[in-house]
Amino acid sequence: MPLNSNETGALMDILEMTAPGTALREGLENVLRANTGGLIVIGDFAKIKPIMKGGFAIDTEYSPAHLYELAKMDGAIIVSQDLKRISCANNEDIVSIREILVRRYEQHSKEIEPEMENLYKLKQIIDHYIDGKDIGIKMVMLKDFSLDLGKILSKYNKKFQEAQGKSTEVPDALD
Repeated sequence: MPLNSNETGALMDILEMTAPGTALREGLENVLRANTGGLIVIGDFAKIKPIMKGGFAIDTEYSPAHLYELAKMDGAIIVSQDLKRISCANNEDIVSIREILVRRYEQHSKEIEPEMENLYKLKQIIDHYIDGKDIGIKMVMLKDFSLDLGKILSKYNKKFQEAQGKSTEVPDALD
């Protein structure tokens, strides 16, 4: 499916930010080499702050070394849209994200149905990330998160089939 002009522009922005030789690319490569993983949110801190939980303020200049060191923690790292500052770190750890997602699905399954394809993609990313990694606390938490995502997707799959009056598998996106 072809991208519209907004999607093309956003994709080009991402490619530009992560191009070889950029400070963000260097930081991401350090995180990947160390095998720590990390949740890095790039955006306007003022807009992100209302949905954040926990963590601590840093408000320091961005550097690949800072990103690498902060990625050793479980929570998200908030980097400014212009990639010049790290606002805060250790926000909303894996356990909290998992608990919130499961609780929201249980309470509002109809409202989040349009996001099922994204949840499936998230599960794939987590599964790919933990595949072959040494077992540690972060990997166990991610594996549990993946299992919970699988349960949510399975419940959705079942509801979808019942709504369609079919007993066949949901096509492509959720199989």
